[in-house]
Amino acid sequence: MQTVLTDEEYVKGSDVFSKKRLLQYGTVLCAALIQFVLFGMTNNISSIKHHWYERYNTKNLFLEQAGSVNFGSLFFFSVLAFYFIDKIGPSRTYSLGCFLVSSSLTVMALFPFPAVIFIFYGLILGIGASLILFSILFILKEIFPKKLSIANGIVSCGSCVGTLVQSQFINIFCDSFGWKTLFQSYSIIFVLMMLFGFVFHLTYVQKQKPSQGQSKSKSEVSAFGFVMRNHGFVTFCMSCFVFCLGYMDAYSETKSVDPFRSRTLIGYFSIGSLFGRLTMGFLANLVGYHRVHLLSMCFFSMGVLNVVSNLCNSFPSFVFYCITIGYFDGGYIALVFPTICDMIRRHFRFEPGTKIPDVTQQENVATSICYISQGVSLVLGPILINCYMPFIGTYSNLFTMSGIVFMTSAMILSLAPLF
Repeated sequence: MQTVLTDEEYVKGSDVFSKKRLLQYGTVLCAALIQFVLFGMTNNISSIKHHWYERYNTKNLFLEQAGSVNFGSLFFFSVLAFYFIDKIGPSRTYSLGCFLVSSSLTVMALFPFPAVIFIFYGLILGIGASLILFSILFILKEIFPKKLSIANGIVSCGSCVGTLVQSQFINIFCDSFGWKTLFQSYSIIFVLMMLFGFVFHLTYVQKQKPSQGQSKSKSEVSAFGFVMRNHGFVTFCMSCFVFCLGYMDAYSETKSVDPFRSRTLIGYFSIGSLFGRLTMGFLANLVGYHRVHLLSMCFFSMGVLNVVSNLCNSFPSFVFYCITIGYFDGGYIALVFPTICDMIRRHFRFEPGTKIPDVTQQENVATSICYISQGVSLVLGPILINCYMPFIGTYSNLFTMSGIVFMTSAMILSLAPLF
């Protein structure tokens, strides 16, 4: 028998649907804005470092390593982020991250000493950024389970645009008012952005589903053990680890390109990355679980581009190289998190009456493992390059090796769907 809705019930259902959509759109917009500000600031640390060096008239070790520690903390503290998400929820975890970032910037502005900058920019701000990033990823995963690639691609564009826009803004602002005033201004912005937590909370609470009778246990059976039995995921992590060993920037100045024009190449790379994040996100949503092959194609394409980059000998050729490799790098950023979730969901099996961690818990653990492995690789890569550079000889050989590493990671990743 067909059910006929009254006008009042239809209007009420339409209002709920429109409110739900508005909250989802608001969540994506807020997440993109926070990435615009946060990663636009941290990705332009080199511009801020210039003013630190002028202030202390030396390249202090603390100042040199502050950016690297910040970048490493973003990945290494993913476990802490998911711990807080499990205990206090993603919206409160996000607000806590904003509070840590704001407090760190305020302390550095009030006590501008190298050791203080190292601790609060490198470590505390890095922890805050990690709480923000992974709480956003968790919320996106929960409210866009079928369109995660699109949502993640759009949100990650915020950091790409922020890097482009703020590179000029930071230089002008620091020259006019000083870096301490810049940090104080950012501190106020992050306090205001804590209000985004209300939007995240409303969206997440509305999307939550009641328990379907799964018996969860964190003490008897570890989620870590279940994740590590997933051989496809382990292969995926190995691929990402190898891939991040080959991450590096082009040294175009060694190919007789004007140094000033060479510094603009990162902008072209960001433009390519912006389009890559958008288009790959939409394309990945169309291919569904086959997005792992799309990610493998990005790895392999970046490897080929690094090998043929040795043929670049003019500024236009380097522009083409940076835009193209930026495009596939944007695809990697947009696809890696959805692919992690795919790997866990495809191999998740629930048997009634068994005490196993639910799929969300396994996804959280898997995300932590994968991002920590990438963080270790990104820290280890430059160390290996410094050790073996005398044997490698030239940057051309280095980029050839980088390309081989990328293509190797693609071949490893192609094995993941076989498990």
